[in-house]
Amino acid sequence: MRGGAAQVKCGPAIVEVLKAHDIRRRDPRYPVWTLKDPFLPWPFSRGKVVETCKREILRVVATSGEPVVILHPDDPVEYDVPGSWEPLKEHCHRPFRPLIRARSDDLLEGETYRLPSDLDVDDYRTSCWLGLGNWCMYPGESPLVMDHEDLVRSKPAEVVEFLNEHNLGFYIDSFHDSDPWVVGIAGLPESAKDLPANGEG
Repeated sequence: MRGGAAQVKCGPAIVEVLKAHDIRRRDPRYPVWTLKDPFLPWPFSRGKVVETCKREILRVVATSGEPVVILHPDDPVEYDVPGSWEPLKEHCHRPFRPLIRARSDDLLEGETYRLPSDLDVDDYRTSCWLGLGNWCMYPGESPLVMDHEDLVRSKPAEVVEFLNEHNLGFYIDSFHDSDPWVVGIAGLPESAKDLPANGEG
């Protein structure tokens, strides 16, 4: 099942957030970014920049008015995450990374949700839930029934191929403990494609 016509409304706005926080593309040929907490000797302030960038991307996505699906192995209601959560039970998903991700069993119905427009991205409960990692989000009215690729470990060209194959305007893949994120965006205007690249955030 495909996601229908590609929705790229969030794409340019996400790019503006990335630019504002000086997050560069992994490869200048592809619209793919990695947001990874830096290790020493990077200054501590750089880690705060990356976390702020993640939060602002979430704010853009949640408030865009574009329907967005999030697939997460843990129930946001159980974690008391603020927002009007709507489980999407008509579909199920295959595992993300068997024996690598947090779970090796099938991700069943009830673990896919519509991202609420009233999500409070500044609330600590939101940060704790998303900080568990092993989730992904992408635009759409309903989940895609597919085997989700390990985009964190994929090459930028493979991320773009995945976006095109499933007709997705963007895709955010979060690894263990929400570090790193890989952000892939399709359908960018030419001005957005000219961003420089210098590796990870």
